[in-house]
Amino acid sequence: MRQDFGDIMWPDNTNHILIAIFIVLVAAKLGEVWSRRLGLPQVLGELSMGMLLGNLHLFGGWQFFNFIREMPFLKVL
Repeated sequence: MRQDFGDIMWPDNTNHILIAIFIVLVAAKLGEVWSRRLGLPQVLGELSMGMLLGNLHLFGGWQFFNFIREMPFLKVL
Protein backbone atom coordinates (compact mmCIF):
# COMPACT_ATOMS: atom_id res chain seq x y z
CA MET A 1 0.00 0.00 0.00
CA ARG A 2 1.42 3.36 -1.04
CA GLN A 3 1.18 6.23 1.40
CA ASP A 4 0.99 9.86 0.38
CA PHE A 5 3.61 11.87 2.24
CA GLY A 6 2.91 15.11 0.39
CA ASP A 7 1.74 16.99 3.46
CA ILE A 8 4.75 15.87 5.50
CA MET A 9 7.37 16.66 2.87
CA TRP A 10 5.77 19.92 1.64
CA PRO A 11 3.94 21.48 4.59
CA ASP A 12 4.08 24.94 3.02
CA ASN A 13 2.46 26.25 -0.12
CA THR A 14 5.62 26.67 -2.17
CA ASN A 15 4.35 24.78 -5.19
CA HIS A 16 1.05 26.68 -5.10
CA ILE A 17 2.90 29.99 -4.93
CA LEU A 18 5.06 29.07 -7.92
CA ILE A 19 1.98 28.07 -9.94
CA ALA A 20 0.25 31.32 -8.96
CA ILE A 21 3.26 33.38 -10.06
CA PHE A 22 3.33 31.48 -13.35
CA ILE A 23 -0.39 32.12 -13.93
CA VAL A 24 0.00 35.84 -13.20
CA LEU A 25 3.00 36.21 -15.53
CA VAL A 26 1.33 34.32 -18.37
CA ALA A 27 -1.87 36.33 -17.96
CA ALA A 28 0.11 39.58 -18.01
CA LYS A 29 1.88 38.54 -21.20
CA LEU A 30 -1.44 37.58 -22.82
CA GLY A 31 -2.90 40.94 -21.82
CA GLU A 32 0.13 42.68 -23.29
CA VAL A 33 -0.28 40.88 -26.62
CA TRP A 34 -4.02 41.52 -26.63
CA SER A 35 -3.62 45.25 -26.04
CA ARG A 36 -0.85 45.53 -28.64
CA ARG A 37 -3.19 44.01 -31.26
CA LEU A 38 -5.87 46.54 -30.35
CA GLY A 39 -3.39 49.41 -30.63
CA LEU A 40 -3.50 50.23 -26.93
CA PRO A 41 -0.55 50.67 -24.56
CA GLN A 42 0.84 47.32 -23.39
CA VAL A 43 0.63 48.25 -19.73
CA LEU A 44 -3.14 48.64 -20.12
CA GLY A 45 -3.43 44.98 -21.09
CA GLU A 46 -1.31 43.92 -18.13
CA LEU A 47 -3.40 45.97 -15.74
CA SER A 48 -6.66 44.64 -17.15
CA MET A 49 -5.49 41.04 -16.75
CA GLY A 50 -4.45 41.80 -13.18
CA MET A 51 -7.89 43.19 -12.45
CA LEU A 52 -9.48 40.12 -14.05
CA LEU A 53 -7.35 37.70 -12.01
CA GLY A 54 -7.97 39.68 -8.84
CA ASN A 55 -11.72 39.33 -9.26
CA LEU A 56 -11.80 35.85 -10.77
CA HIS A 57 -13.60 34.39 -7.78
CA LEU A 58 -16.48 36.81 -8.44
CA PHE A 59 -16.75 35.98 -12.13
CA GLY A 60 -16.35 32.22 -12.16
CA GLY A 61 -16.07 30.99 -8.60
CA TRP A 62 -12.46 29.86 -9.08
CA GLN A 63 -10.89 29.83 -5.59
CA PHE A 64 -7.26 29.05 -6.53
CA PHE A 65 -5.72 32.23 -5.09
CA ASN A 66 -7.46 31.87 -1.68
CA PHE A 67 -4.39 30.22 -0.15
CA ILE A 68 -2.58 33.55 -0.42
CA ARG A 69 -5.32 35.30 1.52
CA GLU A 70 -5.25 32.60 4.22
CA MET A 71 -1.49 32.62 4.93
CA PRO A 72 -0.84 33.28 8.63
CA PHE A 73 1.90 35.87 8.17
CA LEU A 74 -0.35 37.95 5.92
CA LYS A 75 -3.03 38.15 8.61
CA VAL A 76 -0.59 40.16 10.73
CA LEU A 77 -0.35 42.80 8.01
